Amino acid sequence: MGHTAADLLEYADPAKIAVHLHATVQRILFKIKASVYYAFAIFEAYLTKDPRSEVILAAGAIGSPQLMMLSGVGPAEQLRSKGIDIVPDRHVKAQAVQDIWSKYVNHSRSNTRN
Repeated sequence: MGHTAADLLEYADPAKIAVHLHATVQRILFKIKASVYYAFAIFEAYLTKDPRSEVILAAGAIGSPQLMMLSGVGPAEQLRSKGIDIVPDRHVKAQAVQDIWSKYVNHSRSNTRN
């Protein structure tokens, strides 16, 4: 059974964590080091964050796969047809990739009539 972000943060060192809420990411760049690609995100205004160990991407069930494909991870022929450079799949580390979903409805109603 996996862990949620809340579970993992309980054991994390806050001084070593940078959280970027509502950050707009255009793509993820992969740099090769010791034949493994390491990812860092390109944020708005092309600000780069070079991680020292891990990146947790939480863009949702639709946004995360889209971002990975825009970054060159996915069906090679489909990506090449769109002019996207491919990240060799033998170098990409992706562990415990899963969707943790929830659904809720937030609704309010006024009793006034116009």
